[in-house]
Amino acid sequence: MKNLRQLNKYFARYKWHLLSGIALVFLSNYFKLKIPRIIRESLDFIFEKVESNRNGAEAFGDLYGDDILLFSGKVIGVALLGGIFLYFTRQTLIVM
Repeated sequence: MKNLRQLNKYFARYKWHLLSGIALVFLSNYFKLKIPRIIRESLDFIFEKVESNRNGAEAFGDLYGDDILLFSGKVIGVALLGGIFLYFTRQTLIVM
């Protein structure tokens, strides 16, 4: 434990880098956890739309337009945000 006390002066010196790095880790993980939730919501929407019509092919034909682009855009956007925050996390903590 005495050896770890020597690190305290470095933690005090770089405390803002450490705190911002921790915040960026939380943001990065938050966006990683959003992707499965978006996929679940999109699948629920598709299943509701298919079940609402008697003919499943007709309901699926209505989906090809903006809905699939919207869902795929959400997944790609959230993945990009997670990647950007992961990049800044690594840069911040490596600098520290």
